[in-house]
Amino acid sequence: MNYKEIYRKKDLSGAFLFSGKEKLLMENTCTYLINLFTKEAMRSFNLIYFKAEECSLANIEGACQTFPLMDKKKIVIVKDSLNFINLNNLEKSFYDFLDNLPDFIILIFLERDAINKTTKFYKYFSKKGTNVDFAKLTPQEVSRFVNSYFLRKNKKIKPAQISYFLSLTSYNLKNSNVSLLDLKK
Repeated sequence: MNYKEIYRKKDLSGAFLFSGKEKLLMENTCTYLINLFTKEAMRSFNLIYFKAEECSLANIEGACQTFPLMDKKKIVIVKDSLNFINLNNLEKSFYDFLDNLPDFIILIFLERDAINKTTKFYKYFSKKGTNVDFAKLTPQEVSRFVNSYFLRKNKKIKPAQISYFLSLTSYNLKNSNVSLLDLKK
């Protein structure tokens, strides 16, 4: 699934795996979902973050079994899901739990590093169509991204200036490790 599909859907629920190189897009998408489904005053009840090293399967299951308080959805985010996979023995019961999440839960496993696509964990999300890939943008997409960033800052930039800027950053090079976060700096 491409991250843009998240913005098109107005009612999401279930478990998602966010992974890829573009951390800024990942953060923006999480922020979008949080703002769409939770009120700021209720986030202490309806938004739960777990660091993979500090949580267990029981923590996640417990967080997903309580109803949202005065909001449409409850969002549970597990950061560094590779650590979560390594620290927990994920058995069939875990995947059954994911299959039976209530409609009011959005459970996001967030992985900022490259994920092994041969693991059962990845294959589960791939089969369900809920693995969201945050890959590097195409040259046209990154140009639009830079242009929109400048517009949000009330600055105008010409297409030639965007091209020159991107050539200086080497974002569009095939093996470049430059990300949108680097461009933003």
